[in-house]
Amino acid sequence: MSHDHGSHGSDASSMASSMSDMGDQFCNGDGTVMLMGFQSATSASVNCILFLFEGAGVDTKTKYAFAALGAFFMGFANEMIRYGRDRMAKTSDVSLASDLKMTAAFAVQIYLAYMLMLLVMLYEYVILIMIISGLATGHLLTLRWSAGRRRAALRDAGAKTPPEVMGSSGTPCCNTDTVA
Repeated sequence: MSHDHGSHGSDASSMASSMSDMGDQFCNGDGTVMLMGFQSATSASVNCILFLFEGAGVDTKTKYAFAALGAFFMGFANEMIRYGRDRMAKTSDVSLASDLKMTAAFAVQIYLAYMLMLLVMLYEYVILIMIISGLATGHLLTLRWSAGRRRAALRDAGAKTPPEVMGSSGTPCCNTDTVA
């Protein structure tokens, strides 16, 4: 039974060191699947987030950066799959093989959409912003890819420029002004 009183100094210094490390702590805990209201999981007073799967706790700056990038690319991928499905529907034949391909793409898109929903339900605003940014970036890219086809379709239909909807609501279905 050792009663070494000389070690109290080193215990006190290690305790002080660990308390100062708490100021540098990224977040608190092993990971939660939902914060209480939208906030950022980047301080010691906020619980760490769990990125979709058990054991995927986001408890360092590096993991947080990868989680944010992952959220962005998941949103982007969802939009790319949607675009691919639209293209397949327009160009595929009516065979069972084509239907199976489109069904598989649909299943992957729905799976990814549910994973995105779970990430939104973390209530972590950086993750939310990254998801929306990924979806919007994918949407913009697919619009640009299809811009040439839209122009060709308008040209073939005899229109010189795409019609612009005038009005204040911003939605073509609800405008009462005339189409220019």
